[in-house]
Amino acid sequence: MELSLDIEKLVSNLETITKKGIEDRVYNAMEAMAQEWEKEAKLIVADSSVDTGDFLNSIHYEMNKDSDEIGFTGYDGVKYGIYHEFGTIRHWLPFFYYGDTSKPVLANWGRRVLKLTDEEMLAMGGIEVEIKESQPFMKAMLKIQNEAEEIFTEVFRE
Repeated sequence: MELSLDIEKLVSNLETITKKGIEDRVYNAMEAMAQEWEKEAKLIVADSSVDTGDFLNSIHYEMNKDSDEIGFTGYDGVKYGIYHEFGTIRHWLPFFYYGDTSKPVLANWGRRVLKLTDEEMLAMGGIEVEIKESQPFMKAMLKIQNEAEEIFTEVFRE
């Protein structure tokens, strides 16, 4: 993804702003973008299949600032977040690992969502599943990219 801005449109009097002042404004603008990205990603996840809220509640960003770059990185805190981003092919998933009820694989979901008993899940063995890609991170980033110039302009005019 590329981000380009019309500097003249952002600031007409750069000579009166110190380097630190510019860095602070860029940091503030990037953090505003990160907050919008997080909000948008959570909205997309909330509209797709959210069960327990673990995925939704784990979405966050961290600001990065070093001598050359200022930016942010978006994260989630669940192992299955990548499958919501990119989807999966249709595949067989057991409710229990080798039929052992002490080793649930999909059993908690089967109980909670499908309202199945352990006996019903043991009889079925498992279920075919497929997760459609919802791309919450990418879609949120594209939305924020379209708003970047407006965010930067607002911060630099302060």
